[in-house]
Amino acid sequence: MMACSLVAAQTSGNISLENPEFKYKPYKPVEFSVNAGYNLTSMIYPDLHLTSASQPGLTFGFTAQKNFESFGLRLGASYEQNRSYFIDENDPMHSSLSFKQSSINIPVTLLYNTPSRNGSCLYVGAGFNMRYSLGASMEKLNYNTNQLQWNTHIVIGLKFKHLYIEEEFGSQLNDLINSSLKSKMGTAMLKIGFRF
Repeated sequence: MMACSLVAAQTSGNISLENPEFKYKPYKPVEFSVNAGYNLTSMIYPDLHLTSASQPGLTFGFTAQKNFESFGLRLGASYEQNRSYFIDENDPMHSSLSFKQSSINIPVTLLYNTPSRNGSCLYVGAGFNMRYSLGASMEKLNYNTNQLQWNTHIVIGLKFKHLYIEEEFGSQLNDLINSSLKSKMGTAMLKIGFRF
């Protein structure tokens, strides 16, 4: 019985040590990636009788990430287009406004990676980003947006070896419009990327 136990232990030990399916693979110290996706933008104007509705916008960019065991620090840069439209609650049949903004987005994100098996893992993160507005317009209104816009964001994603899919939710900290009119912008982005 003792001999059989030793043989069984030796066999299970060989499986766990030699078979790559049972081994945790280490993270790369530094990773780079390119990504593209779309976003939905929500707007809040507490001082106006407007209802906001989202329209799809585009986003694409690249990132660099430094990994420390299960944690990672990521810096990125991307182009982002935000679009939405509004309906006047007092005159819903005859009044509508459309909003469009292009911006350069620079996010900094702290990530936590779950243990990786076969190069795949889940990750979550949070951080802040600076958005620099390249131009914005809203039909029928004459106003200027703040060119420098500060946001917070959270991310959740899934890595498949060299590919990843990620969802990001952002909320603006400062006012969108450079006037006494209070306004905030929120975004939800879905990205697909390739890392190397």
